[in-house]
Order: sequence, then structure tokens, then C-alpha cells
Amino acid sequence: MDNSVARPKSLKFKEPVIDVAFSPTTNLVASSLITGHVFVHRYSVDGNTRQQRRKVHKKSCRSVCFSGDGEVLYTGSKDRTWQTMDVETGAETLRITAAHEKPIDIINYVNEQTVATGDEAGNVKLWDVRKKKQAFAYKEHVDYISDMEFCQSKRHLLATSGDGCLSVYDVRKAKPFQVSANQDDELLSVAIMRGGKKVVVGETDGVLGIFSYGQFGDVSDRFPGHPQSIDAICKLTEELCVTGSSDGLLRIVQLFPHKLVGVAGDHQALPVEKVVLSYDQQWLASCSHDHMVHFWDIGYIFNDAEEEEDDAAEEVRDSDHELDAQAVAIRISKDIGGGDDEDESEVDIDGYSDGSELKPADKEQLSAGEESPDNVVDAGDSGDNDGDGGWGSWDADSSDDAAGNSSRKTDRRDKAKVKAKVKRKISSEPFRQSKQRRRKDGNEAGSGQLRRSEAGKECAIGAAAVDVSVLRRAARAMGRGSRVSYLYDAEVGNYNYGYDHCMKPFRIRMAHSIIASYGLDRKMTMIQPPRATAREMTRFHTDDYIEYLQRVTPELAELMPSYNECFLPPLDCPPFDGVYEFCSISAGGSIAGAKRINHGEADIVVNWAGGLHHAKKDAASGFCYVNDIVLAILELLRYHQRVVYLDIDVHHGDGVEEAFYTTDRVMSVSLHQFGNFFPGTGDVNDVGVERGKHYAVNAPLREGIGDEAYHFVFRRVMRDVMETFRPGAVLMQCGTDSLSGDRLGCFNLSMKGHAACVEFMKSFNVPLFCVGGGGYTIRNVARTWAYETAVLLGETVSPSMPYNDYYEFFGPEYLLDVPPSNRTDMNTRKQLEQLCTDIHEHLRHVGHAPSVQMQDVPQDWPDQDTDTDTEDNGENRKHSHVHDLAD
Repeated sequence: MDNSVARPKSLKFKEPVIDVAFSPTTNLVASSLITGHVFVHRYSVDGNTRQQRRKVHKKSCRSVCFSGDGEVLYTGSKDRTWQTMDVETGAETLRITAAHEKPIDIINYVNEQTVATGDEAGNVKLWDVRKKKQAFAYKEHVDYISDMEFCQSKRHLLATSGDGCLSVYDVRKAKPFQVSANQDDELLSVAIMRGGKKVVVGETDGVLGIFSYGQFGDVSDRFPGHPQSIDAICKLTEELCVTGSSDGLLRIVQLFPHKLVGVAGDHQALPVEKVVLSYDQQWLASCSHDHMVHFWDIGYIFNDAEEEEDDAAEEVRDSDHELDAQAVAIRISKDIGGGDDEDESEVDIDGYSDGSELKPADKEQLSAGEESPDNVVDAGDSGDNDGDGGWGSWDADSSDDAAGNSSRKTDRRDKAKVKAKVKRKISSEPFRQSKQRRRKDGNEAGSGQLRRSEAGKECAIGAAAVDVSVLRRAARAMGRGSRVSYLYDAEVGNYNYGYDHCMKPFRIRMAHSIIASYGLDRKMTMIQPPRATAREMTRFHTDDYIEYLQRVTPELAELMPSYNECFLPPLDCPPFDGVYEFCSISAGGSIAGAKRINHGEADIVVNWAGGLHHAKKDAASGFCYVNDIVLAILELLRYHQRVVYLDIDVHHGDGVEEAFYTTDRVMSVSLHQFGNFFPGTGDVNDVGVERGKHYAVNAPLREGIGDEAYHFVFRRVMRDVMETFRPGAVLMQCGTDSLSGDRLGCFNLSMKGHAACVEFMKSFNVPLFCVGGGGYTIRNVARTWAYETAVLLGETVSPSMPYNDYYEFFGPEYLLDVPPSNRTDMNTRKQLEQLCTDIHEHLRHVGHAPSVQMQDVPQDWPDQDTDTDTEDNGENRKHSHVHDLAD
């Protein structure tokens, strides 16, 4: 701890603090204790002064909050009572006894007339303060209410519960507004972000779930990254929040894009109960099981950049380029089980408001639990409290709270962590010096830290002395291994090619259900991508074709059969209802995934709704209408000089190969069935033309090939490709019609054999984008894509499939497996060796990775809301053809 940091000293009590709240109008902070006491302090960097000390409840006071004007303090207790107290006088102004049948866990101020309470049984009640009676009661949850947040603009009260649901109530109505789907995990905290457009919830598995406001059925995004539960969330700005976790760290988190920016404070491995922001946005206050309320400087985030001196700002920018992760890293030593190394001068023992230290004898008394001096906090002494018991005279219920029930969120905490002590040395002089020049008041903020890896390695830096942008850059430079983003739009399963058609978009929803049943969705960033616009689609496709997709209906196609056949082959690509919307989901996911790789937000991206590799520039083909792969590769080429396209679908990836047949910036590789089989292209001698000659690699195979023979070709070819071409990114089409037992395909790959190809490509440590594709035995498709998701995450999953929404589809064995059959392999060893030799010879002409002239990266494509008709002229629009970027 840097003792030079100017901040209010920590408040120390003899027993655990359960909740803390800042006044919204002045520098007052309220603390509620396990004994039923409430304290109000006036805080300052010059010293803290106790204003009020009251024993307001017989049992633990679990929640405290101020009124909007800061004049009234509300408290809720395990004794099922809530009450109000005048902050200035300390007098009780209202008490509602037996307010709930179960202990109250949370109380939340709504407005001067209304207050909300939630209890252990999941009941939420709204109270009319003026009439002193209940207004509405809601029973939507079956487990404790963990947190509440009020949305003033919509008059909505949001509540999270241990049953895994988020509930929303219009405070003017007796019925709930909406209740979310169960998230299969306890929800512990909630905050409203992004100008009221997003709702963020903290979960016990360390994931931030993100709802779009008004669409509370299920989360639209998930951000993993916390190693333990997220017990508290405090909003800083519309994009930044602070999370309090059971590992004791207060992390600064940025949303959209999601990233861990830094660490604002550390409770030495003790679970964080609450984090709040002061009215002037200068301080955070947090409480934990260390019997203290800590203050952390957060004001540097809100500093106006215009106050920076030009020369100092230039110096900081220069130093940013010179500093790497090694320059930022600070040595950390841990003293487990040792003595208390905290400097007592940093702690304001309640009652010593002048900042003086306790005498050694007094310290010994406190540590031994003996009676404290008169001027130290003692809830048992007589005076301005009700005199109900002292610190050591609790009733049985209070003893239960002391044993672990001080908060429902921490009942199951590992008590062994209580004795863990962490001693850190902070060595950030360059940052401190630059910060002193930039901040006119000369104050420095508190020390911060960055999490280095999942293994628990940490890097501590002077957060007070570092601009937020520096924290973000350092966080990226010291990130945690592979980051996986998973793109999914639940509506993709609603579309139907037709009853007799073998393509079933429903399979994507089945795969997602298995992924969720294994809990894999909680180990990656889940994103509901924006849908592609017509303008985005015409980066590759012709305007006439996309316009036709927007207008076509089954009825229109029947009236104009000859015109329809110009764009849509009638048997393979029917004009089903919603065909354009279906295409926009598939293409939108692939474009969004490519952008995440480009912006460094993910190392691996998954979009099982993509992979429609047959679509041509001006027509549909082979069940594919819009070629999302080409659109994604065009996006990748904006940041990466070379991209490999790999296709393990049983059909040749003709649409993608054709799009990049004349460029040397994309190497397309396809292993497919060849002969009297759709689409009839992909001979080994089809290697590209002009500048693209030898940059198309085709491995034509015969039917019946199994895992061993397939891997013999796959590994040799892809090793040559990666060593020769050295791509900046790989897009892999994982069509599952190459599996054994597919309705259309004639290969004999097992699920694990198919997934081994994905794992092999992951081993190159090159940004990897996996998309779906073919696959017409839908239960095998769902199994394989779920298993390959686990492979990409590096997770081991049980072969026994957990119960999911489509469990009956996978009977009677209910296993996550697709075994091979006894089908005859028509490929001989000699043929496969010759095939590998031919491909190797073609790659020899490549020689080395082609050189690409360095140039500025063009601006991002316009967002969806900028897609206007005024610029939709195909003759004048730039980047409307493949070669604008591919060349």
C-alpha cells in the first residue's frame, strides 16, 4: 500500500460490516453491521468523524441506503423489520415490524414516497412511506433477493435472485413487467449501463451477463473473466463499472468492447460485500469480512482530459510506446498466514477521528477481542443507543450470522481465505511522475493492479498515476491466453427451408442447447451479433440479387418462376418465408466475428450459423443464399495481409474459392468428396489463375474415408500451407456432412475425428474463426458443434449428455458421440500419398509468403444505422467488389 496516497482512512469496526452506502448529497457514509448497529461517518482525507451510532435492529442489519436528498437513512434487517432514521439527529422516524415473513436481505430507495424490500424467500415488496403500509407484493422468485436497482426513466425496479432470474417491476403496477429465463446460476448483483440500454448482472461463476433493456428473456451477451463470483457491481460511467468479487479484488471493467481494465482495490482475498461510488465521483467505498470500510481513489477516471498540459500529455504518449508488460510488472510477494503487515497509519479506527494510532496495548485488546477503550467503537457501551447487548452479547440468531450468515451471498465462502495476507510493493515511479505533472491538484489516486493470468499471477501498477487508456493497453498486453467469442442469435432456428428440405436451421439451436447444458457458454464471451444490412451484403453480392432476396416471397416466386430461377435454383434454394432475414443473421454473425478478431477482442471466434460456402456473387447455390464466409474474409483482409480459408465440409467450397481465385492474399484449402458429387468442382489441378495461381488448394477424396486416412492428408497439407503461406488469420468452415451417417455426405469421419482437425488448427496459435456449414443428420450436427466448442475452449466434457431442451433427439444412447460405421474406404494409401505430393508441388510455386505493400487500414465499414439509400449506388460505392481488398 502506498502510504503517500491522499484518501480517507479506512473505518475499522470490531465485527463484520455487511453493507455500506454513500450519501447522495454530501460526504457522509453509512455502515451496517452484523450486530444490528448502523454508523454514519463524515469522511475526509484529513480524518473521519463519527456522526451517528445506533443499534437499530435486534439482529443483523443486512442493508442500508440513503434517501434521494440524503436526509433519511433506510435499513433492513434479519429481524424482518425495516426502519428509517433521521441522519442529522439519529432519531427513528418510521419502523415497520414483521414486514416480511422471512428475513430482509435488501432495501432500495425508489423515491420519497416509495421504498422496495426483498427477502430470503424471493419476495419483493413496495412500500408507501407516507401511508406506512405495503403498496404491492410480488412473488416471482424462489430464492433470496440479492440486489436491486431502480431505473428512474422507465419507473422500473430490477431485482436479481439466487434462483438465477432477473425480475423487472413497474412500480406503478401490481403485476411484474417481465421475468428473465433462468440463467442456471445465482445472480448476485445488477447495474444499468449504456444510457439505460443494457442491464449487467453478476453471477456466481464469475460471468457478467448482459441483457438488452426490454428484452429480458435471455442475456444478449456474456463476459467471463472473473475467477470467482461477482458479488457487487458499481456503475462508474456508461461504459465502465467496478465489480467486487469473492477473491477480494475490485476490478474496473469496460463494456462494449468488453475487457478488464485494471484493479481499483484489494481486500486481501476476502469476499467483497458491497462497492459504492461517492456523490462527487471521487471515492469508492467497499466492505468485506475484514471488519473495515475501505476508500479507494477513483476520481482519475472522471478527470477532464482538457486539463492536461500539452507537454505532459506528449510525454505520457511517448512513454506508452516505450513501456511493455515487463516495465509495468511489479514484483509481488505473498505472506500466507503471517502477521498483519498493514500500516496502522492507513487505518482510521472508529473513534480515533484525529488519525492518531492506537497504543500497542489497545491493539492487543482489539486483536484478542477484549473490551475496547471508550473512544473505540463499542456497540455495547451505554449512551446514544438502545443498550441492547454489547459486541459479545449476541442472541443465538446473531451468532448464526457471525458464523457465516452475515449475507446470503457469502454463506458458502471459503473461510480459509480469511487468514491470507498479501504484501505488495508498488514501483511505478515513471507513472507517478507523469501523473504529478498532469494533475494540478497534486493528489495521487490509489494503487491499482492488473490481473495477469488465470493461474493467479498479478501485476500491480499505480492506478492513481495512470490514465485509463494506459490501463487498457496494459490489460491487453498482459491478457489471459486464448479468448473465445461465441456469436448466436436464437431466432436463427425459427426459419424453415420447407418440410421436405434436408437443410434445417433448427440444428443450430440444438447445438446451442447442448453447449449451454455443459456450461460452455459461461466460459466464453457470448454475443448476439447485429444483422447484416443490404449494403454490407453487396460488398460481394450484386445489388440486383440482394434486392431480389429482400422482396421475394413464396407467392411471388410462383408468379414469376423463370425470373426466380435466375437467382434461386428452385429445388436447392427455395424462396421460403424470411429468407432475407435468415441471411442477415448468418452474414451478420460472420462479419461481427471478423471484426472481433480485427480489433483484438478475441483469439477464437465461433459462428455456427455461418459457413454457407456455395453462394455465388449473383445467385444462390447448394442451400446457400449469401456467402457469409466471403464477407468475413473481406473484413479480415482489412487488417491481415494474408488469410487462409479452410473447408472440411464434404462438398467443395466452390463459392469461396471462386471469389478469391485471382488473388494471392487468400489461400483457399478444401478437402471434399470428388467425382459424381455436387458441385463437381475442386480437382487437385484447380489451383487458381493470374496472381492467385497456386493459392487455391484442393484435396479431392473418394467416399468412405475414415479418421486415420483423412488426418493423413489433412495434417500434411495444412502443415505445408501454414508454413508456406504464414497467414494472419484462419477462417475454418466446419461442415459436418463429412461425418459418418450424414443424409447427403458419403465420408466416414467420427465426431472426434472431425474435431481433431479443429484442434490441429488451434495449435498454430493463429487467430481462428470457426463457422458452420453443411450437415443434414441434425442430431449429429448438434453433437459435433457442441463438442468442437469445448475443444476450442480447451474444456473436457462428459460423454454422457446433460439434460437439455432437445434431450429426446439423442436417444436411446444420449451420448455426445458420433462413431464411424463399417463403410468401405474407397481411398487407397497410394492415392492419398500421391495427392499429398501433388499439393506439395503446387505449394512449392508459392515459395514464401507474398509481400503486401504496407498501407493505412481503412476505416471500419459503416454501422447498420448508417445504411442509407442515398449511397446505395453500385457504380459509385467503394469496396463493393472482392478485389478492392483482395488485391
